[in-house]
Amino acid sequence: MKGSIFIVLTLVLAGWRLGAFEVSLDRYEISKVEGLPMLTWESKVEQDAKHYEVHRRSQSAPGFESIGIIVVKGAGSSYEFVDRKLYKMDETVEYQLYAVSMQGQHLEFPVKHISYSPTAVRRTWGSIKAMFQ
Repeated sequence: MKGSIFIVLTLVLAGWRLGAFEVSLDRYEISKVEGLPMLTWESKVEQDAKHYEVHRRSQSAPGFESIGIIVVKGAGSSYEFVDRKLYKMDETVEYQLYAVSMQGQHLEFPVKHISYSPTAVRRTWGSIKAMFQ
């Protein structure tokens, strides 16, 4: 009887540990590509992770808003997110990266900021219409 309780307890604890939520990154940076902000990161550990969420905050929109979800590919994977929906002029933009577990837990990474000012080339009729959607 004691042996079977010990085995069940061991299996429960092992299952709990296997399902533990842990994410760590080797690299996490912000830069510009074609004038647009781009977050890049490389995962080291992605245990029980479901996806990453990218949130943005700017001077004209002071609260963080979710702007993208990236599905987890596995430990050692590289990720990039280009913010193609940013239509603000000459301001500092901040980005927050979150890892989200299968159970909905959130792990937040440091805020990254970048100065953004779009070029005249990007001001097409389509981009102007998108500002009002």
